[in-house]
Amino acid sequence: MVENAACIKVVALPKTDSRSATQGQFAIATLSQGFIAFLPYKLWCITASKPQHVSSKPKTLGEHLRKRRWEGKWQQKEVALRLGVNQWTLIGWETDRSMPSVRMFPKILDFLKYDPFPEPVTLGERIVAKRRSLGIARKRLAWALGVDENALQAWEGDQKLPAGEHRNAIKWFLAASPNAVDAIVPQPGRRHTFGNAARRRPSHRATF
Repeated sequence: MVENAACIKVVALPKTDSRSATQGQFAIATLSQGFIAFLPYKLWCITASKPQHVSSKPKTLGEHLRKRRWEGKWQQKEVALRLGVNQWTLIGWETDRSMPSVRMFPKILDFLKYDPFPEPVTLGERIVAKRRSLGIARKRLAWALGVDENALQAWEGDQKLPAGEHRNAIKWFLAASPNAVDAIVPQPGRRHTFGNAARRRPSHRATF
């Protein structure tokens, strides 16, 4: 699919009829002798219209990715390389056949230059949005906050509200900078002993 405009100069040579044959032959002969002929030309620009599958008002994540790539005039392999995935993975995202893992969202949001998801309103939505922007899996965050993963899932689904120390832990998480969160959330594949883990957890009794 051609996405860029291509312009060419079409030289208007004289018609080779009986009266202008001599003039046309002269132009060719002049060029063959190494002279530069200033002949009239017309500029033709061939442009391709916007592909139909690129929505001007994207709704899904895949539509947002396609629109951003089209606006930047990038090929899929270029965007895939930038995001650190293969081209087929990007195709799956752009067609909404698959969803990126949460750890990929920081790169995706940086590529889009905006958050394509609706503005969070409820506490659960705010937790999900913050976790997604930092690329933190629910299991990792639950460990860092010292709560059960099922409990965190219930908070994110607005089925329950955190209370006591857990409420303070959530307040800390929502207000903390990315560096502060990274300091207490274990990275994938990193092992912690119980003593190290306890020292890395935030203080739930902190004053906010």
